[in-house]
Amino acid sequence: VLFEVLSRTSLAELDLSGTSPAQSSATADDRGAALAFAVAPLLSCGNLRRLDWSQSGLGDDGGFVLFAGLRGAPRCGLRELDVSGSGLGESSGLELAELIRSSGSLARLSLSDNPQLFEAPATALAAIAEAIGGSSSLTHLEWRAPETVTMGHMERSA
Repeated sequence: VLFEVLSRTSLAELDLSGTSPAQSSATADDRGAALAFAVAPLLSCGNLRRLDWSQSGLGDDGGFVLFAGLRGAPRCGLRELDVSGSGLGESSGLELAELIRSSGSLARLSLSDNPQLFEAPATALAAIAEAIGGSSSLTHLEWRAPETVTMGHMERSA
C-alpha cells in the first residue's frame, strides 16, 4: 500500500539509508524480488530528485537491480544518488557505469565505503571511471576507498 501511494505523489527526496531490502536469510532471488518491488514506484515518480540508500544491505545484486531500474526509467530526473556503504560489487558497478553514461541529470554521486567495488575485476572500476569522465551532468563525486583496499593501477589522491 505504501509503495502504491508513493507512486502517485510528487515525492522529490527519499531517504532509505540504513535499511536493507530483505532479511539476510533470504535467498538472492527473494532479495532481488523485494528490491524490484520497492524500487518500482520510485521509478514512476518523475519528481524524485534525491535517493539515499547509503549504509544499507543493498549488495551487489540489489545495486544491479536498482541501477538497471533507474536507467530504464526515462522520466526519472534523479540528481543525487548516495549508495555509500551499500556493498556494491562488480555487476552493480558495471550497471552503475551504464546509468552514469545514460543519465543527463545525475549531478551528485556518493560511492564511498564500498570495498567490493575495489576488489572487483578492474573492468568495473574502469567502466565507472570512464563513465564519470564522459558525464556532462556529474558535478560532485564522493568516492573514498577504504584504507585496507589496494587500488591496483588506480591512484587515489589524499
